[in-house]
Amino acid sequence: MKIENNYEILSKDKSRYLYAVYILILASLFIPNLYPIVGADPFLYPIFGYATSCDDTLAYQSAYVTVTNTQTGAVYYDTTEQDGYYGVTFSNMGDTLEWKDGDTLIVWINGTGAYTGWTGKQVTVFDESLVPHQINITLCNDTTPPKTTFSLTGLRGCNEWYTSNVTVTLTASDNDSGVSHTKYQLDNDILINYSEPFTITSEGPHNISYYSIDKAGNNETPKNMMTQIDKSIPQTTVSLIPQLPNGNNGWHTSDVNILFYSEDEISGINETWYKINNEDWQKYTGPSTIEDDGEYKLEYYSTDNACNAESIQSTEIKIDTVKPSISLKKPVENRLYIFDRELIHLPSRTIIIGKVTIEVDVTDATSGIDKVLFYVDDDPKYTDTIDPYEYVYDTKSFLLRPHTIKVNVIDNAGNTKETSELGFWYFNMKLSSLAYYISP
Repeated sequence: MKIENNYEILSKDKSRYLYAVYILILASLFIPNLYPIVGADPFLYPIFGYATSCDDTLAYQSAYVTVTNTQTGAVYYDTTEQDGYYGVTFSNMGDTLEWKDGDTLIVWINGTGAYTGWTGKQVTVFDESLVPHQINITLCNDTTPPKTTFSLTGLRGCNEWYTSNVTVTLTASDNDSGVSHTKYQLDNDILINYSEPFTITSEGPHNISYYSIDKAGNNETPKNMMTQIDKSIPQTTVSLIPQLPNGNNGWHTSDVNILFYSEDEISGINETWYKINNEDWQKYTGPSTIEDDGEYKLEYYSTDNACNAESIQSTEIKIDTVKPSISLKKPVENRLYIFDRELIHLPSRTIIIGKVTIEVDVTDATSGIDKVLFYVDDDPKYTDTIDPYEYVYDTKSFLLRPHTIKVNVIDNAGNTKETSELGFWYFNMKLSSLAYYISP
């Protein structure tokens, strides 16, 4: 026998409605327990399943039945999230259900009390012809609240941090009346019904409060669980003392102190690591100093407490604290030079007649030679930047006069050193023919 939506049937045909009422009145006179609660009018209620005992698996469908009752109180039916009150008409689920006389309707409650009298009672179901049929009511008591568990999905870091978005899945179970619905609240948001896994995208710690309600109206005690997300990479900066190179061309001319500053606003900094050139990585515990001259590649990175690792950063450090070396090769003390040739050793001051090539030996082990400056009588005469470093002094002097020679060398870091001052007597008529005859 197929049971249809009686509310729609009665509303479409007023005469059939009156006929149904007439049948109910007659049935109440001859059929015992049709109206188990005295003084009540018939109401339409949905049936969400039927079984013969509380342990049976219900065939979850819906249909309308007529129930006579005026008591108030929530009733939760199997496999639905709807609740209602006795004496209220539910909306039609739109399904039909096969019924026969004597079938049992299972109604879950979370206690006995006023509901005890329902056991063994009956409700009336009408078929297409508005012929009433009776279905037994069995109350099943459920006082145990449901249980809800959670699972988190995401990229795990360390120290209970996630380094990606986190998807939260809530799973509820109830062995008696079944789960009606689950609610949850994320941080300070509003409490909402859970329908499917949800994803947390914002960084930082989060609190999720959740609980479930079964169909008998039992509320689970709210539970809380924490999760924390840090998707950001820590940032590290290096500070050198001196902060800027105190020499030329990016060179430091003193020892360099190294300090690291690391920042992570979410989970915080865990460790900072660094290495110099091909040395092993070492954990930063405080300022360190590079004392030896040379060129260095300083590499460094930090990790946060979620185990996010910064990409390796690097900077170049060049140190040259040693002055270059310089010596005067020509002319030298106590010599006689005629037209750029050393002739004899003299007992006193050097004498130079004609032009002379001033030559020096210079070296620098670290940054290299930048330039060599030649001075005569403290007057800069020439700057040479290419090895060999030399200067031809060929100035007219009609009288034998005293002069001084001094040479200064500067390396690429800006370190300087100069030769001792060489005194000499100088005479130069610039006679090309005489130079020709004296030259070999």
